[in-house]
Amino acid sequence: MLNEVKCPEHYAGDGIITCDRAIKSMVSGIEFEGSAGNVLCHKWQTAAEYLWRWPKKNGVDDLLKARHIIDQMIECFEVSD
Repeated sequence: MLNEVKCPEHYAGDGIITCDRAIKSMVSGIEFEGSAGNVLCHKWQTAAEYLWRWPKKNGVDDLLKARHIIDQMIECFEVSD
């Protein structure tokens, strides 16, 4: 049960590179300004999680969730233009 809490199968990857490790690497060295930047970074990480797990968890539903979040990210830039 502990493995299901710390690293469920749909986030385990190959056992060496887990979703958590991949996302930490993905955002390393990237800085966004202000609280809006924090929200943007969170959305980026969440979309990556959905893209990582889609074939092992919720299939197309996870792809749709990722697309929805990516659309929200794009809207952040369109509003600021």
